This record gives sequence, C-alpha cells and structure tokens, in this order.
Amino acid sequence: MKERINELYKIIEKSNKEIEKIRKNCKHDKGYTVNLYSWRLGSLNPERICNTCGGLLPGVTKEEAIECEIENTTFYNEDDQKQFEKDVKLRYNN
Repeated sequence: MKERINELYKIIEKSNKEIEKIRKNCKHDKGYTVNLYSWRLGSLNPERICNTCGGLLPGVTKEEAIECEIENTTFYNEDDQKQFEKDVKLRYNN
C-alpha cells in the first residue's frame, strides 16, 4: 500500500510541474475572475484568477477585493450585511 501511495505522490508532483508549465505559457488573454483564493487552510484572499489556466494574476484592486468579499459572504440579516460592508471598506482603505 505504501508503495502505491508513493507512486501517486510522484504522479501528483509530475502533474503539478505540468500545470506550472502550462500556466507559465498562458497568455491570460481570456480575462479574469476575482474570487476568494485559499493558499493555505484558514486563509482566504481576494485574487484575480485567469479564466484560461486558473493561475493567479497580480493587480487585484481595492474595489475588486471589497466587492469580492461582500459577494462571497452569507448574511443572516440586513444589519449584519451593512456592518460587514462598512468593516470591509474600512479595512481596505487603511
């Protein structure tokens, strides 16, 4: 069983290298989507994500980040939503 697991890790490593190569050669010419991206457990950040290769693109603006966080959050009532919007805008404008 351990031998098979090691084989699978090698396949994953090879696949990750291929994905990296594809993303490096991508022209990123089909636009991007701003969405929350998790680069580690418990950390979500608004990022520009290429619509072609799924790679991260630099340059997310404050406005994009604010809109992304608000759109991807569930609120229990209108007051919570208004307070969250104020908090998010304050955080990005400081």
